Parts: sequence; structure tokens; C-alpha cells
Amino acid sequence: MHAFISELKDESFRLRLEKKLWGKRNVTPTKNLYLAYYNSFLYSQQFETNRYAQAIINSKDQQLLSNRSRFKLWTSVTLREMWNFIAICIHMGLDKKATLHDY
Repeated sequence: MHAFISELKDESFRLRLEKKLWGKRNVTPTKNLYLAYYNSFLYSQQFETNRYAQAIINSKDQQLLSNRSRFKLWTSVTLREMWNFIAICIHMGLDKKATLHDY
């Protein structure tokens, strides 16, 4: 089990996270499900993204990476960055632009 999922079971952590995400409004069971599902999903994506990057960086084929490779300057992806990525993907699906640069 990922550490984040066990943190969700910690009442004080969960309440702080809920307050941060939902403000002072009452948290419903639906919002709890949303919170647990999406954060655990994104945490898994974050963990696997960082694990994959470390595997590439630590591989014996590292010399095959070009000097301009993004892996040379890799920093671990955060949960906030994962949320931002999903938000941008959704926005791009809703607001069509001619080119990627337009976003």
C-alpha cells in the first residue's frame, strides 16, 4: 500500500486535506470518495513517473542519452504538478486551440 493511502486513513491528515481542498463547506461522502480516489490515482502516477525516470537515469545506457536530454535535469514530480497536468489536459480538451503553443 502506498504511504499516501495510509495517510488518508489518518483522521487529522484527512481533515487538513479536506479543508484545504473543500474549504469550510461540509465534506460529503461523494467528496471523500473523490478525494481518496483521485489523490491515490495521482499519487500512483507520480510514484511511477518518478520511478521510471530514476530507472532511466540509473540505467547502464545512460551514456546513450544526449546532453540535452530532459533526464539530465530531472527533478521529482510532485502531486501538485500531477494535478496541474490533469487540469491542463482537461482544459485542452474543452478549449480547442490551433497549436500546442497557443495554450
